[in-house]
Amino acid sequence: MGKIFLVNAFLLIVILFLTEIVMGEWFETKYISNCFTEEYHHEYCAEWEGNNTLSSQDGGDVVPIYVNKDGIRVRSESEVQSSYDVTNYDVINIGDSFMQADEVVYDEMLASVMNDRSDLKVLQVGYSSWAPIQMYNWVIAQSIKAGSTVNLFTMVNDYIPSYRSSNYGYHKIALRNADGSFYFSQYKGNKNELKLRVVGWRERSFFFSRFDRLIKTKKRVAKLEKAFLKYSALVGDSFQLLGTNCKRLAEWTSVTPLTYDYLSFSFDSTCWTKEQVAAVDNAITDIDRIYAHLKKEGVRLNVFVIPPGWSFAGENMVGKGSAAYKIAPETVITTRGLMRYVSTHTKARVIDLEPVIDGFKIKSENKMYLRWDGHWTAEMQEQLAEWMIDRNLKLQSEDMY
Repeated sequence: MGKIFLVNAFLLIVILFLTEIVMGEWFETKYISNCFTEEYHHEYCAEWEGNNTLSSQDGGDVVPIYVNKDGIRVRSESEVQSSYDVTNYDVINIGDSFMQADEVVYDEMLASVMNDRSDLKVLQVGYSSWAPIQMYNWVIAQSIKAGSTVNLFTMVNDYIPSYRSSNYGYHKIALRNADGSFYFSQYKGNKNELKLRVVGWRERSFFFSRFDRLIKTKKRVAKLEKAFLKYSALVGDSFQLLGTNCKRLAEWTSVTPLTYDYLSFSFDSTCWTKEQVAAVDNAITDIDRIYAHLKKEGVRLNVFVIPPGWSFAGENMVGKGSAAYKIAPETVITTRGLMRYVSTHTKARVIDLEPVIDGFKIKSENKMYLRWDGHWTAEMQEQLAEWMIDRNLKLQSEDMY
């Protein structure tokens, strides 16, 4: 009887093992592209190939991603072994996940459209939750040619104190090298986190991946929603203009921390908390470091402030209502308070994208932001590329500084 049990148990294990090997994705790349490094905290893993699958609310498309040995996204698998020479480029777009742009195929990325529709040679660099501190490290490590232009895309998250991956948050854990660059000592030797490797293994597994989707995801969402139960929703459609009545802002301290920071930046800086001012100043300090370095090299710098989808009516409608934000569908929040402060406290040229995107929305009925994900659509990439080509040509005739 015991032998029969052992034989059956052995056969079951073999069947489960073979099912796992055949049905699992152990021989395919998965969307664990994140490598932790001393220089940037995190970035694309070199020579990585995989895909990004959009949520069903955003169409569910599977976007193929190829990354070269320098951590730069490239068009196809044949270019994964390639590297780049930064001196070949007239324009460099650098930023966070908006420049990573893994929600669209390579040919629909901002830089790709600019390359296709102008004589400019454009390079695009960026990764999720990069802030000016990472952009500074990247810029000073390059030999950017004189006369070229760097477009620095900052997002509102870079400036807010409640966001863990804000510039302010990174500086709490960053140290400084003798050459002025920053580094993250916990990733000495560019070690990856065990937790992330485990996540990758579970995603590859046939059995564990299904368990995670059916059970763990539901629990995670429920836990997140429970954590934010104590916060109220932001309701109202009258935050699209610069606010100056600080008492009105004080009425909304019960909203989630992230939403309160976003809301605060729709008001004049005299209404901000000391920590909000400190967080914005922290990001501006690194922007000024980038400006000073590029000025010395004879390179133009344009600083863009990317507004969130909820700065526009009808955009990012699913994402804005998630537990971390709780922003009502009709509510629109401008970034004019932040824009006014940044543009008057940095030496760099600052460009407000909010009125630019408003103009795009007048010309097109298509969405500029994805409903759930909140990043830019292919339509937005195309519109902005056309606008930037025209603006870059105009900048050529201006004094550099």
